[in-house]
Amino acid sequence: MSKDAGKTWTLVTPGCRNQQEDILIETEYMPGKTRYSTTSNGFEKFSSVKCQDSTDCYGDEVCKSLDGRSENKVCVCPLFGIREHHSLDVQHRYVKRDDGTIYSEDYLYLTGGFTQVRHEFCGNLACGNRGSYRMALDDVWVSNDGANWVQIRRATAGSPTAFKPRGGHSTNLISANSFQEEDVDRLFVFGGESVGPNNPKSEFLADMWYMELFSEPCCVRHKSCHLSSHPLTPNDLDICISKRREWIRMDLKSEIYGRAGHVSIHEPPSSMNAFKDYIYIIGGKNSTSIHSDVWSLDLTSGISWHSDISSHTSKNGDEQEFSRINSDHDYNLYYDMESNLTSLVTLRLPSTKSMDETFAVPLVFKIIEDRDIAILEELGIKTFSDLINADQRTILHLRGYDNLPGKKEKMHVKNICYVKQLIEKFNSKCFVGEMRFKTPDISDLCQDGIDPDSCILSTWDGCRPINDYTQIDIPFIHGSSVSVPAVKLDHTNDLQNMHCKYTPGPRYMASGQYADGKVLILGGQGNNPNKLYRDVWYRDDSHPTTIIKKKPKSKSSSATFVFESNEDGALQFEYKIFDQTERLDVTPWITCLKDELIDVSWLDSKKGGPGSGWYTMYVRSGETQLLLMGVVQQPLCYISSN
Repeated sequence: MSKDAGKTWTLVTPGCRNQQEDILIETEYMPGKTRYSTTSNGFEKFSSVKCQDSTDCYGDEVCKSLDGRSENKVCVCPLFGIREHHSLDVQHRYVKRDDGTIYSEDYLYLTGGFTQVRHEFCGNLACGNRGSYRMALDDVWVSNDGANWVQIRRATAGSPTAFKPRGGHSTNLISANSFQEEDVDRLFVFGGESVGPNNPKSEFLADMWYMELFSEPCCVRHKSCHLSSHPLTPNDLDICISKRREWIRMDLKSEIYGRAGHVSIHEPPSSMNAFKDYIYIIGGKNSTSIHSDVWSLDLTSGISWHSDISSHTSKNGDEQEFSRINSDHDYNLYYDMESNLTSLVTLRLPSTKSMDETFAVPLVFKIIEDRDIAILEELGIKTFSDLINADQRTILHLRGYDNLPGKKEKMHVKNICYVKQLIEKFNSKCFVGEMRFKTPDISDLCQDGIDPDSCILSTWDGCRPINDYTQIDIPFIHGSSVSVPAVKLDHTNDLQNMHCKYTPGPRYMASGQYADGKVLILGGQGNNPNKLYRDVWYRDDSHPTTIIKKKPKSKSSSATFVFESNEDGALQFEYKIFDQTERLDVTPWITCLKDELIDVSWLDSKKGGPGSGWYTMYVRSGETQLLLMGVVQQPLCYISSN
């Protein structure tokens, strides 16, 4: 332990090298057979060391007979045995004394983990290599000083239908929510990996359980709060530790996958979250993949897990959209290459003739119609990556050319080339350096010395314009040539409204904490087993409101603006100017910084601008990690100088 913020440390207990009693009995004893060899030749074959008295044992271990025979004494750990990937939580208990002072005491709870045991028997002996079997545990221990530990729940106490042993799980000790009139603290556990000698194939869990704990120090029940603290004993268990020593299962509606090595973070009740308790599950892994998803659970309702701003394929194969962040609006402008094509939308900024500054939500329209979505899904194209990787034959079929075997009807998606090229440009926008999906130019591939027709046939994606080509013959298209798009399409407006979804990515064994009103995640390991992360991410589900801090006074010669936000972290903004008369954009979205002076006097005809007229300035937060939830619009009546 440390009393000076980690500068110096003191060993509280040396712990044990041998197992605790319940694990020894479970793994090295078969009923009706002798547990331990009485010959010195067999001494080193046991995972627990034989002894005469406790001086023969290490650290806190005690010399004990497990079968009542004095010749069969072994070293037993009186506290939790050796393990890894367990969890440790602290409970803060306090009470007000009669004299008005506060008595406080902290309780540590250790749950589960993995250990190594032997579970083979040669005759009447436990044999095999020491620690040859990995075993998950389901025991729970408590201590109020770190040295003396009391076992709340024995290891291997469960049944196949009850709480399963686990390691790599997560726990959160959550104090009673006084805003919800609760009177007990709860220790929550989620997920983990269950494995043991009798079930060597790992099972990754997605269940959630809790144990109810008393919230007052034990001295209240003992009527001894006027005295100094005393170490906990087994007699305290039912009196002041746990209301009952069993896990209570939460019946949740959920599509969350089983996992271990994830991060679990508790967001306490506050005015920022309507005084509710939230638990977040981030990342983790199972036997086949490493997860990158983020899930949240509102403990005040306790109905279901919700996935943050991401498409999630449910266990029955249906595509579902869950988002606590998107609860106020039905569109999502965060994208990555795994985003569903159904989420692709275009925005139309509203207009007003009022001279007042207003906050407005853009009008939202689907880029791909429902009928066309059905056609794409019939061909197995659901995500951005599916479309960008579709072969030439499939793209031409989607353009209306009947060329796919077994398809009697033409499947024409009217704007398929626009959507495909939009996603290609979005990919280039969001992936820096070595892009995940490449779309090389045909002119770079079909150079001098290569037959152009055969090269184009093998490299053309079915949509991109080709210099000097308006038609092209495709062998598997019968009866007609294929038209080649003549011009490159303009994706400026839609591309500027698509924000790159930057997330921590797939990782496990990271650490996380709730601090300064933010959910933080640090480090961990991803798909590359040779690379460890040392980055820090935070989650922000409150969207900034843009404010025009400074603007010209009516009928003045000033033409400068300054923007700010209600959130300190929003340092970047975007603005554009729209000509109300011509119904055209005067500028695209232009990036600027907080408190930067924006001068629009260039609208003056004498400075090359469009001159006098009615314009609307739209302003939004330009942070790429934030959704465009709305814009501030400021109408302008600009009069060129004489």
